[in-house]
Amino acid sequence: MTIFSIVLHSLSVVVLVPAIVIFSVYKQLQVHRISLHKNFCVAMVLYDISVILVDSVFILDHVNEEKNIRVNQNPNLCKVLYTLSRYFRLCQYAWMFCEGFYLHKLIASAFAEQKSLLIFYIVGWGCPAIFVSISAILRAVRAGHPEDSSCWMDNVEG
Repeated sequence: MTIFSIVLHSLSVVVLVPAIVIFSVYKQLQVHRISLHKNFCVAMVLYDISVILVDSVFILDHVNEEKNIRVNQNPNLCKVLYTLSRYFRLCQYAWMFCEGFYLHKLIASAFAEQKSLLIFYIVGWGCPAIFVSISAILRAVRAGHPEDSSCWMDNVEG
């Protein structure tokens, strides 16, 4: 199942990168709506890459090795990759919300033009950072307890 996950996330990256390039290169696509799409695609690519790294470095090691050598040798790397994957996953949901809210604003006030996307960038990238930081701090505080594994992933025991 992990190899299947790696293949599908790799396929997602292969499809999304050209979309991001197209959104960035063509001047006709330099509008607010497409900028939101582009950030959503970037969040998806970063999530896919983080999942590929977690799966290939730690999950496959857990499946293939009985002693979880990589997890035990690099618990901090495991925690960082896990935290980044959770952050980018939450960014995807935040950017979906931003796109929906932007479309709502277009419909609700059809003739009012959106001046700046700053609030969308704050919601799309900043709010997930706050939630993931709180979660990481709480996990780090709990790390002193014996029932907590060296890696924060549920399916990888350290």
